[in-house]
Parts: sequence; structure tokens; C-alpha cells
Amino acid sequence: LYNNGFDGIISLIHGDAAEMIQILDPAKPFDLVFIDGNKERYAEYFDDVAPLVRPGGIIVTDDALFHGDALNRSPESDKGRGVQAFLARAASATDWRRSLIPISNGLVLMRKPNA
Repeated sequence: LYNNGFDGIISLIHGDAAEMIQILDPAKPFDLVFIDGNKERYAEYFDDVAPLVRPGGIIVTDDALFHGDALNRSPESDKGRGVQAFLARAASATDWRRSLIPISNGLVLMRKPNA
């Protein structure tokens, strides 16, 4: 597909996130997962992919501030509410190392604990 020297090392999976997560093989854990999909389902995506990440692996979640709406006491949009629910879920994942990076529209980096 690409002539970048990473064929066979990096696999890109394209499709509806909720559908693709369901067909992934738990016996083939991921080193890195990038979440950037339906904001209303971010918490669900995290819960679904977390078991598929190897110990020491990383989940990066994009748009973690959702234009500031996720930081409102009562977000004004469904997307803001979805991202806010994810932030609460990430905060409760105390066994994961996690950081909210307030650049651009925000990123959350989460590192799975070693077994």
C-alpha cells in the first residue's frame, strides 16, 4: 500500500470504529491505539479497546477537550457530553498512567500498566 518501509510492521484499520473493534483478535494485542471517531462513544471505545492493548501500550485520544465543551459543567452538545464521559472514564482508570495535553483540541495519552 505505502512504500515507507513499515509494511508488515504497522497495520492501519479503516472502518466504523464500533464495528472494527468487535472483529479484532485479542490474541494480537496493539502497541498503540488512536481514538478519533464518534465523540459520543469515546468512553465505549476506550472500554472496548483497553483489553486489546498490550501491557506498556498506549491509547491516544484526539479532541479530548472538544472545543472546551467537554469542560463545561453541562456540555452543550452530545459530542461534548460524550467526550466528558470519556474524560470521567479515563480519570477512573487509576491503574493506567494518563495525561491530558491541552494542545489544539486536546489529547489524552494513556499507558497501560505492565502486567
